[in-house]
Amino acid sequence: MNALWTLLPVTTLTVRQFIGGRTARLAFVLSLIPALFAAIYLARPWGITSSEFLSDLFRELIVPTLLPIVVLLPATAAFGDELEDGTLPYLLMKPVSRLRLVLGKYCGVLLVTVPALIVGLALTTFIASRTSGSEELGRFLLAMA
Repeated sequence: MNALWTLLPVTTLTVRQFIGGRTARLAFVLSLIPALFAAIYLARPWGITSSEFLSDLFRELIVPTLLPIVVLLPATAAFGDELEDGTLPYLLMKPVSRLRLVLGKYCGVLLVTVPALIVGLALTTFIASRTSGSEELGRFLLAMA
């Protein structure tokens, strides 16, 4: 329980840095790229089912390309913003272990990127399947975890 409380201030600081900045907006826009492909599929389905399309899109675009980029941008910005603002030395002088600082930053990055990815994936599934797509969305979220 004590470890959670020491992670909380760093996580809160990281989330606060991302919410107002361009990094969270960029992560959200990048997570909407598969929805553009789903709209193209909706206009011209190429004779494959929506389940096959979503499976191929997830396997060929989202996992190997988009997921690393969407997570890497905020992850590098987590410490890059501290370095750019000149607050990194003050953060490192805190009586908190560096592992807890990194874990706090990691939790902050997850709190920003995971909702953006879920919204993008849900919108993509909804557009491509032309229905709620809850069964396909559940399968893709399970695969993402």
